[in-house]
Amino acid sequence: TRMYRTGDLARWHSDGHLEYAGRTDHQIKLRGHRIEPAEIETALAAHPGVTQAAVILREDQPGDQRLVAYTVTTTPVTDDDLRTHLAANLPDYMVPSAF
Repeated sequence: TRMYRTGDLARWHSDGHLEYAGRTDHQIKLRGHRIEPAEIETALAAHPGVTQAAVILREDQPGDQRLVAYTVTTTPVTDDDLRTHLAANLPDYMVPSAF
């Protein structure tokens, strides 16, 4: 296994084939954008009603990837509240499609 400066991991096979093995960080790629889920989680946690947040890339249908955020809140918070909060702080492609 070899790590490249890009953060990608790859394996050389004896036949010379290079196999992509993943990343060394938690960065994901969605529709051509490299996204660090921790950055979105930090922005969510800055919302006054959110105490914990997790963001993942889901693919419920093959080829249909989307960002999904899971939150723990202290008060009732709507999806629209969270979406508006994130849209004020992050680019559109980093705002999850589901909460």
